[in-house]
Amino acid sequence: MSKQLHSHEGVYTRTCGTCGPTANVNVLAVVKEQMKQEGLVITWSVHEVKWGYYKQGGFQFSDGTTDVDLAYLQDMRIFNETEELRLTVQHGEIVYRYINDEVGEPVTYVDSSSRMIGEVDAGRTQLNRVEGFTSLVDTGRKLSQIIPVSTAKQYCYLTTRNYIGYLDNHQASYTDYRYIKIVAKEV
Repeated sequence: MSKQLHSHEGVYTRTCGTCGPTANVNVLAVVKEQMKQEGLVITWSVHEVKWGYYKQGGFQFSDGTTDVDLAYLQDMRIFNETEELRLTVQHGEIVYRYINDEVGEPVTYVDSSSRMIGEVDAGRTQLNRVEGFTSLVDTGRKLSQIIPVSTAKQYCYLTTRNYIGYLDNHQASYTDYRYIKIVAKEV
């Protein structure tokens, strides 16, 4: 089954840069400087993918930690409905890309939702009692993740915003994308 996507008109600002060598970067300081509002966080490290919150000027992850381990970090996104900061480790340096949908140049975009891996596991959520988090489990593939949403609904969806631009030959193409939110739904 395919769902029809509708394009929308809006504005956006996109900035990119280098934060510096990985060992010298204070991730929390970079986030505080760039992000205007609180949001959700996802980190991809060599050994794990971890979800959490960015709120009150700090991180809160489902395992109780509040720091980002730069020794293993590969990629990181902090996002909400109006902005996203993406930090990526490239050649020993941390580079960033920041998008804000409140000001800037006109842009056409498409929002889409993709179902996240796993179903809500109320038993595991109760066992790992962390306020504001829910466990998703895919028993067939033996995968699980703890996401920063509090829900009893069966499925969760990640909404992405895909920005449309035009190539030199005038062909429309997605030029960038960012995460928007996680939504819980019954199907």
